Amino acid sequence: MAVNKNICVICGHAKIKSCSPLCVKCSPFIYKKGQAPHKKIIKTKEWKDNRAKRLKEANFQCEWCETGTEKGLTPHHQEPIKYKKIWYKLVDTFFEYLINNKNEWQNSWETLRSEDSIEKRKALINETIYQKSKNEKKVRACPSCDSYKISPRKYQKPTYRCADCGKEFDNPEIRLSKKYNKTDGEIQSQIKREIINELKFQIITIFYERIKNSYEAKVNKLVQDYVKMGNTLLLCKRCHYYAEQGKVLCSQCKKHYHYPRYSTCSSCNTKNKHELNKTAEPCTDEIEGYCNHLGEYFYGERIKCKRLLCSDYTPAKVEK
Repeated sequence: MAVNKNICVICGHAKIKSCSPLCVKCSPFIYKKGQAPHKKIIKTKEWKDNRAKRLKEANFQCEWCETGTEKGLTPHHQEPIKYKKIWYKLVDTFFEYLINNKNEWQNSWETLRSEDSIEKRKALINETIYQKSKNEKKVRACPSCDSYKISPRKYQKPTYRCADCGKEFDNPEIRLSKKYNKTDGEIQSQIKREIINELKFQIITIFYERIKNSYEAKVNKLVQDYVKMGNTLLLCKRCHYYAEQGKVLCSQCKKHYHYPRYSTCSSCNTKNKHELNKTAEPCTDEIEGYCNHLGEYFYGERIKCKRLLCSDYTPAKVEK
């Protein structure tokens, strides 16, 4: 079953994006500005009452920096509602369930993945690439690493230098752009994406109502939790701004912010390193090459390694 990517699979009208099977009207996860379910609920009395209770529990203070007033506090939901992600996750679950069970979908999945089907698709991709590349201008590339980041020099010889590998040369290779020089692995991955998207288009066409109903039920459940202010933090405007970026307040200084994968902020981390290096004894291992403590390369002589940020020791770097 061939799918026209420029037409909506539900209503049959033309759509802007070919990567999506649905038009804007048929996409249940697309809402007008301010019309999303969680945005409408903010205006209700129930949400305002729950917010007032939550403010009293937090003593009208930011739960991170312990400052702020009643007007300046914002409820930060740690698990925000992402409608598009919910919809496509449901489509993926339907897809995995159907192709893993013995039915017509598994047969069509195996037929599309057969060698004959893949060879036909590969030939079609190569033909389209060839037709597009006829009128395309050729570009200069590095002969050693195939990079296009090369630049001519006026006064130095050789004329060209590669920005990636650093090699210098006079005669660059003239070839087509990388989008027209695809490897077999890139073509195989493109074919796999096409097969999966084709089947997903068909699944959405047939099971649209079922997916839509399960989507609405899941959204309603999340919206109810949103109203009850579950899993929320009351933050001031400054803390809320950084929380939206995925950062947390530093537990040591209570001033700066950092990503959760780090234990402290950058300024506190530097201070801790300075304090450790003042008390710690220096490493006396003789090394040649890369020093882990100094983070520098040393060649040509063996030196005594010292710890990072040690003010008493500044060795001269020996170039290769």
